[in-house]
This record gives sequence, structure tokens and C-alpha cells, in this order.
Amino acid sequence: QDHLPLRPPQDHLPLRPPQDHLPLRPPQDHLPQRPPQDHLPLRPPQDHLPLRPPQDYLPLRTPQDHLPLRPPQDHLPLRPPQDHLPQRPPQDHLPLRPPQDHLPLRPPQDHL
Repeated sequence: QDHLPLRPPQDHLPLRPPQDHLPLRPPQDHLPQRPPQDHLPLRPPQDHLPLRPPQDYLPLRTPQDHLPLRPPQDHLPLRPPQDHLPQRPPQDHLPLRPPQDHLPLRPPQDHL
């Protein structure tokens, strides 16, 4: 095998003990909800702008407003196969990297 050996468990940092974590905050530390009277009232309908009348909108477009489709003779013909670039030969591709160039797999105890 050309792989690098796995790192032993003692090379990894240990998990932090529970006493190193901050405790959860008790409910009394949370801010209280605001009472309904603190919210702004809804605006009355007369404060809203009126809807625009239909004549302010542009009319819908009809089919005759569009340009006609171009006839087939206006399109360029498809390029013949001989105009395409040839495929690159296998020797032009980079070789695969050997196994020793890859990082080793992590041991199961490293996974959460």
C-alpha cells in the first residue's frame, strides 16, 4: 500500500468537557414580549393611495404588435462535421494522480 498511515487518536485534540460550555440562559434573562398597546395601529383605508384607473395602464400587446418570425432561408445553415475541431487524443490528457498524492481517509473515531 502506498497510502500514508492513519493518524493515531492521541494526535487529535480531545473533546471539550461539558463544564467548559456556557450554561443555557434562564427564561427570566430573556426580554419580555411587547404588550399589544406598544404596537402601532393599522393605518385607516383613507391613508392609502387609491388604485390607479385602467386608463393609466398601457394596453395589452396583441399578436400583430410583434415582429413576424424570420423565414427559414434567413437562418445560417448548420456547420458540417468536418468544420468541428477534432477530439483530443488520450496522450494529451493529464495522467491520473497516484494514490500517494491523496490525503488519507479519516478514521471512524474522527467523525461526529
